[in-house]
This record gives sequence, C-alpha cells and structure tokens, in this order.
Amino acid sequence: MVFSDYVRNDDLRIYEGDDRPITWPVTDASGAPVDLTDYTVRAQVRAHPDSEVVLHEWSTTNSRAEIVGSSVLLHVDDSDSWDWSRGVYDLHLIDSTNRHEVIAWGRVTVLPGVTR
Repeated sequence: MVFSDYVRNDDLRIYEGDDRPITWPVTDASGAPVDLTDYTVRAQVRAHPDSEVVLHEWSTTNSRAEIVGSSVLLHVDDSDSWDWSRGVYDLHLIDSTNRHEVIAWGRVTVLPGVTR
C-alpha cells in the first residue's frame, strides 16, 4: 500500500524530559486514515546516514513505538537519559510481508531540559 504521494521531511525537536510522544497520523493519497492493523514500525537515529552506530531506535518490537488507530507514536519519555543531541532518522512502516515504506525522515535535535 502506498500511504501518501510523498515522504514527509519532518525535522524533530525533542525537549529532554518531555513525556509526550511524537505522533504521525497516517493517511492515504486522498487524505483518508489508513488501517494499520498488522503493521509494525521501526525508526533509527544515527549521527549521519552512513554511520554504523545507532544512537536510538524506536520500534514496535522494543515498545518505544506503537500504532494507535491510524497513527504512529514514537515515545521520547526516556530522552533525559540520551547522551547525544543531534542526528538523522527515517521512519519505516512495515507490512506483514516485511515490505518497508519510509513515511518520514529528517534531522533530530534534542534540546536540554531546564526544569528539574
């Protein structure tokens, strides 16, 4: 299934210590919500696209990502323990046949928390 006509370029600004997940509503090319039953999610942050080192991974397998209805949620409630502040990511939706579709990509910036 093709979810949209394009891949979203979404740069992420994550506020260290913020418990709200990053959320993407997933729609088809006409804007209608997509049934994501039987899909999984995987996204990785690396310093740059060619880096061998994964700084962070969100996935439905490690419970750092989840699918709720027609939306993908990436949990960042552990951001205060991350020891990095910049990177790049892409977000894959994976169907039951293991077909990957990238729905978003961009830079990640983690902003230091102030309130403790």
